[in-house]
Amino acid sequence: MFTLTRRQLLTNITGTGAVSEAFEPSHVGTLAVYIFSRAGVSSGAVQLEEAVSKDATSWAALGAPVTVPAANALAVNRPLTLVPVAVGALRVRVSTTIVGGVIDVWVVAG
Repeated sequence: MFTLTRRQLLTNITGTGAVSEAFEPSHVGTLAVYIFSRAGVSSGAVQLEEAVSKDATSWAALGAPVTVPAANALAVNRPLTLVPVAVGALRVRVSTTIVGGVIDVWVVAG
């Protein structure tokens, strides 16, 4: 049985280089990344990353970067849809500068 894990990983982010706190989902069968843009956002991208544990120093990209949607929109990416999938830890990183506004990023794993 899968436990639903929902985390807001980034809040009010602009610019580049922001990295979220890492978390360790207990089991992952599906995974969705939700990127909410606010007024003024015109570009940017967010990369989901995985590692062996949340304290890891090396992280690997999980899927392709997710393009941030235009102002006041939502982008959803579902890089994992297999049951079960072994994932030690997850985090998100702003990989391309967020321009013109701010974003929030949520991850839901289940």
